[in-house]
Amino acid sequence: MVLAAPITHNHHILGLVTLDRSLSDSKNISPGETEQPSVPLDFSIWDMAVIEGIAQLAGLAIEQARWQQEAVDARTSEAAMREANALKDEFLAITAHEFRSPLTVILTHSQVALRMLRKGTDPQNTQRVADSLTAIEEQAHQLTNIVNTFLEVTQINRKQLVINSEPADLAEIAEQVVSAHGSTSTAHQIACHIAPSDHPYIVIGDSARLKQVIANLVQNAIKYSPLGGPITVSLRQKESEIDKGSRTIEVCIEDSGIGIPKEALPRLFERFYRGSNIDGSKTRGIGLGLYIVAELLHMHGGTIRAESSGIPGEGSRFIVTLPSPNLEKEPVDSDRPSQLAP
Repeated sequence: MVLAAPITHNHHILGLVTLDRSLSDSKNISPGETEQPSVPLDFSIWDMAVIEGIAQLAGLAIEQARWQQEAVDARTSEAAMREANALKDEFLAITAHEFRSPLTVILTHSQVALRMLRKGTDPQNTQRVADSLTAIEEQAHQLTNIVNTFLEVTQINRKQLVINSEPADLAEIAEQVVSAHGSTSTAHQIACHIAPSDHPYIVIGDSARLKQVIANLVQNAIKYSPLGGPITVSLRQKESEIDKGSRTIEVCIEDSGIGIPKEALPRLFERFYRGSNIDGSKTRGIGLGLYIVAELLHMHGGTIRAESSGIPGEGSRFIVTLPSPNLEKEPVDSDRPSQLAP
């Protein structure tokens, strides 16, 4: 005989608690004999009360568990909403700050140019107009770069950024970046050191995006280093720590700047994050450069990490690691277009 009691919650049946009581005469069964059928036993009022109590306790436990889960979900949702609002406010503040300065310059020089044009076209006025238009053009380019950065982040988040897949010479890319920045930033000593290797510094990826990565890191080193401070870009090859027998290429960008506080290192590659030791009034930035760098390297199967003592003057080191294919075992058809998965 089976006794059952429903487990209910909000007038809905969630399950049953059952009690089966029977007596089976299965003692001393000889070989060849069959087991006797179970004999049902009657239930007492006490049995009914016990099983109903168990069912009620089970219903209360389920109800309490649901309340707790709803409370956790509400707290999680509230925390996520607060984080999203904080991120939105930070984005708006950074955007307003970064747009305000170029727009102020554009407005000021536009007014100067208009004033000079109204005065006439003598050589002095013409030169002032030309200078103002040059300043306007520079600031317009800066605004365009900011907008392009925002669009790039949007493409990354939506998995829409196209990454071409072809052999790329990382040593050549690094030398090009160092040469370009060395000629435009004469106030810094920028050097490139490539360790001798029996293998070429070849990776599979998008040459333009890889150049963007190294250029961004070199620009950061210039931005946060004192005038005359040395900046070094070095390359070396090493055996992969994950896939034995394979090789990786390390690109290290080292500067002698303000350094990075230790508490900032774990958050360095987050969106809109800037270190607490950065003077925003002197050093501009929207906190997206390193985020984009990390995402681009992730799309190439690479990684990036930062090292710093946090002591001003001792600088920072950014180490980029990318897998290098064994071209003898893995021939690559460079004429065949492809795309790396985000």
